[in-house]
Amino acid sequence: MQLYIVILLGLIIILFLLKGFNLKPHNIEINDVLLSYEELLKHAKETAKSHRICKNKNGYNYLFDRLDENFDYITDVYKKLNAYSKGQLPLCPASEWLLDNYYIIEEQYKRLKQNKEKKFFKNLNVLKDGYLKDYPRIFAIALELAVHTDGKIDEDLLINFVRAYQSINTLSMAELWALSPAIKIALFEKIRYTCEKIYNTQLQWKKAEKIKYTDEDSVLNVINQTITSSNILLPSFIERVVNIAKYRGINLNPIMDYLEEYLLKFDTCLEDIIKHEHQEQASMQIAMGNSITSLRVNASIDWEEVFESLSIVEGILEQDPSNIYSQQDFETRDYYRHRVEKIAKLLNISESSVARAAVECSEKGLPDCTASYHVGYYLSGKGINILLNKLGAKKLFLRDKYDTPYIYILPFAAMTIVFSSLVSYASFLYTRNYTISLVIFILSITPLSDVALSLTNWIVTHTVKPDFIPKLEMKYGIPENKTTMVIVPTILPDVSRVKELISQLEVTYLANKENNIYFALVGDFKDYKEETSPNDQQIVDTALYEISKLNKKYSRNIFFFLLQKKNIQ
Repeated sequence: MQLYIVILLGLIIILFLLKGFNLKPHNIEINDVLLSYEELLKHAKETAKSHRICKNKNGYNYLFDRLDENFDYITDVYKKLNAYSKGQLPLCPASEWLLDNYYIIEEQYKRLKQNKEKKFFKNLNVLKDGYLKDYPRIFAIALELAVHTDGKIDEDLLINFVRAYQSINTLSMAELWALSPAIKIALFEKIRYTCEKIYNTQLQWKKAEKIKYTDEDSVLNVINQTITSSNILLPSFIERVVNIAKYRGINLNPIMDYLEEYLLKFDTCLEDIIKHEHQEQASMQIAMGNSITSLRVNASIDWEEVFESLSIVEGILEQDPSNIYSQQDFETRDYYRHRVEKIAKLLNISESSVARAAVECSEKGLPDCTASYHVGYYLSGKGINILLNKLGAKKLFLRDKYDTPYIYILPFAAMTIVFSSLVSYASFLYTRNYTISLVIFILSITPLSDVALSLTNWIVTHTVKPDFIPKLEMKYGIPENKTTMVIVPTILPDVSRVKELISQLEVTYLANKENNIYFALVGDFKDYKEETSPNDQQIVDTALYEISKLNKKYSRNIFFFLLQKKNIQ
């Protein structure tokens, strides 16, 4: 009986380990048929219809495992080609592209590995079936684009391809954020596929090099041995042999007669083989060049702008009735989008439905509350409960504001009491005297409160995130209806300090040279026993003179000086 239990437990452990083990999916087979622009957009829609998704946290591991495998293969081919180059062996044009630009591939690989732990990778939808089963869907989209454009990906083509896909099947925000690394990884797949062709060509060329060092009478024997030892057609070998024979001035007639007879088995001829091989070498060169160039272009694209142009949620939130959302900076808009993503995940609904609900709530608004006509009021403000109720949530899942007594004062007080109680209890165990223990408890409160305060500060700063403050972008400057004054309140002890402060005010202006923004120095004198002091008037005159000089210097009345009422000590 015990043996059966042990066996059963062993099987359970094995199943558990297998479940968590990162099993690699099958190899990827690339169908690199080139498509026109219209065909690409049509293909994007067809791809969207065929994709079925599911959740699999190992999806991004599969993706990066494949990236590692591809990079290792590319590196191995690079090293072998480098050795061929040092050995004075001829290289095809595509090989030279790889040798000259390998550093770009290596640099992009390192960047991808550095970004592997980003959160959005772990929230990607994966494909339920198909030749890319268990891989993230966004990678499948990127790969389709890379292989059907021969690795030539620009920003406009990318945006239009994804838009065509989203006309059928909407992508999540996490998937859109992963678009840039997905494109890079897809390009690595394309480069690896091209490297396989390059290496196969170089191997055949290496075999063909033997006839360079063979006497003319033995050339046919070498060709025959190479061809008959292979069960497949060797077009690169055949093309290279003909080139070398021409270069050496060998009589081509017997060689061509032999090759023509051999090629009859494959229903082709020597002319077609040579023509096809030249096209294949040109194709490899173009593919390698396109892929490496696209890696460069990828790094120069403004992906924040691409994300916002493709995000369905962004398009919905821009319908904000107050028109404030579109005026806010990227950080604020991104914060709101993350709120949408979090709510959607908690309630297991689509992100677009959360965004629409927020817009609908802001359209209705609340009486006597201007802020309620802004979507941010419902996504991160006091209206969060209204939004959750509209979405059918019965419980408040999100907490934005924290009440200070609950997160600061109470832990501080609790730790102080606990520490003092421990010290008091220790003294009681030693003295067995309640009075002494009580006195020690009271006396230890003050010093131990410092320890409790330090611990509370550390815990709060490491566990509680600061409140996010939404900001306006002011991309085109400060509008007239939002005219702003920067005020510097200060004490004016003497003339030198006045000059220093006004000089700093000028520096502040130079760092913020915008229309509809003003700068004011609001000062007060030091406290004296008398109502006035001997240098008060000198301070005022100096301040007014320096402010006037600044206004004349910049030909704008933007600097002001205000003197507060004096207080008598």
